[in-house]
Amino acid sequence: RSPLTAHRSPLTAHRSPPPAFLPHAPSLTPSLAPHLPPHPSAGAYDAIVALKWIKANIAFFGGSPRDVTLFGQSSGSYLTCTLSASPAAAGLFSRAILESGPCIGGPPGRGWGPGNLTRGLTIAAEVMAAHNVTDVAGLRSISDASTIQWPDYLMNDLDVAPYFSGYFEDELLASEPLEAYWARGTIHPTALIIGHNSKDGTAAFYGTAPTIGMVPPDPKQTGAAAYTAALTKAWGARLGVIIGSHYSLDRFNGSAQAAYMQADADAYVICPAFALARHAATNNRSVWSYEFAHFQPGRAGGEEPAGGGCDNGVELDVVSPTDRSANRLWATHGAETSYVWSTPYGQDGLGPPNNITNCSFTHEEAVLSQVMMTYWANLAAHGDPNGDPNGHTNTGAQSVQILGGRAEAGDTAAQGRSSKPPASWPEYGGGGSVVRPTQLLTTDGDGGIAPIPQLREADCSFWERLWAKEGGVVSYGE
Repeated sequence: RSPLTAHRSPLTAHRSPPPAFLPHAPSLTPSLAPHLPPHPSAGAYDAIVALKWIKANIAFFGGSPRDVTLFGQSSGSYLTCTLSASPAAAGLFSRAILESGPCIGGPPGRGWGPGNLTRGLTIAAEVMAAHNVTDVAGLRSISDASTIQWPDYLMNDLDVAPYFSGYFEDELLASEPLEAYWARGTIHPTALIIGHNSKDGTAAFYGTAPTIGMVPPDPKQTGAAAYTAALTKAWGARLGVIIGSHYSLDRFNGSAQAAYMQADADAYVICPAFALARHAATNNRSVWSYEFAHFQPGRAGGEEPAGGGCDNGVELDVVSPTDRSANRLWATHGAETSYVWSTPYGQDGLGPPNNITNCSFTHEEAVLSQVMMTYWANLAAHGDPNGDPNGHTNTGAQSVQILGGRAEAGDTAAQGRSSKPPASWPEYGGGGSVVRPTQLLTTDGDGGIAPIPQLREADCSFWERLWAKEGGVVSYGE
């Protein structure tokens, strides 16, 4: 069995469709109005109900209500981040894993934090009007819920879509900005894994990143002129010059794609995630930070063309599947999930719909996946990714069983064991140290799993100085 299911400390997963986070006033839920808070985020309350059920019943399954771990990726991580601070979720879980989804920070007015409630109510009214209903009960009566989506401009207008979080302020979830809870340490988890991928921005998913022209009909947008044009469109001319100077092409071997994606990732995901880690560590929480940085091209044998489908950056046309000078240590948003769950063969969400991708693991990749699962499971079981800190049984020190996937041709070793134990993972800022190590998660061929002190801190300091200089109010279209 996978370490993620072998232990007795439950982990809950969350994925909700957009309607679950439509803000609505009690007047729009007449039958339930007496029991609802003024403007509930239904999806978050669904998760709270699930956590309450787990707390009440997990003992019947051999688990402990004191050892519940909540984790998610992207929007699921955002929700985990929010519930970690929300008074409404107090006492429901004690550990958390956040993968690429901060709920604080980012560019002013554009970060992944909750949006303005008034705007949210306006958007909710637009969604209802599109289906000729006037309240939430009307939406619930629609037989095909997949047709209930955010307005088209929020998904496809490139001046709006990349900066729409889909979450809105909710006074009963959090009566203050979420960062206030994290900064003073009034969060529920006592042990956390907080991390990101090396190229973790979402600009390529929305089509704002310059493309390399390998996926028709995308244009070839390489070189300095294309990079400047993309930065200007995203940030405005003045900020584009400032950002382009810091993320200069010579830092990225002349690649407009690598430079743009790194700036986007740092601004929206990586640096806010580090801010969460600093807040938690400063307030005496045990924190482990990671950066997943393994690039995996698609294999022959799936419905995707060879090279595509495994790292989304290939299909999004921002990284070559074969040029190792470009894709080494490149991991697009979402790339780590196959390794956390050891799921190397399955559906690819980018399209065509439900096409099957062969992302079978090499021996090194299978070891990386198993090490990551062991880290995650150890945090849930022991509150420490390295294993039980108070006993002699250390899951992380045992030989690694290779699970899942199909070996590359001739790679029979991938079906056996690795005698190499997972590398020790030091705490982020543990023991009052000013050295804040981040565990690099990649294969041995790319340097292996190892802690790197103060990873990306110079870039994060750049963003902090920039927003401080801008006074927290930024005009992007000047």
